[in-house]
Amino acid sequence: MAVRFSDKVQVVDTHHKSDYDRSSIEVEPLTQTDVYILLELRKAFNQHTMYLEYLRNMIESKKHLNINAPEFVPRGYFMDIQL
Repeated sequence: MAVRFSDKVQVVDTHHKSDYDRSSIEVEPLTQTDVYILLELRKAFNQHTMYLEYLRNMIESKKHLNINAPEFVPRGYFMDIQL
């Protein structure tokens, strides 16, 4: 059995490892505030995803949405981080 690529796939060479610097940089550890912000962002992204999935389901089920988007945003949808 042989592996073949589709004729539509174009294979090209990338840069050689000596052409650019691949070394990592030093990073500082996350603070408690950084972790808090990341968790809040993750929560907001999840809420946004759930909201978009809800809208998609409403559209796919062919229900007519006769609403104004700003008035329809669920409570807590926008995140306000106080540092």
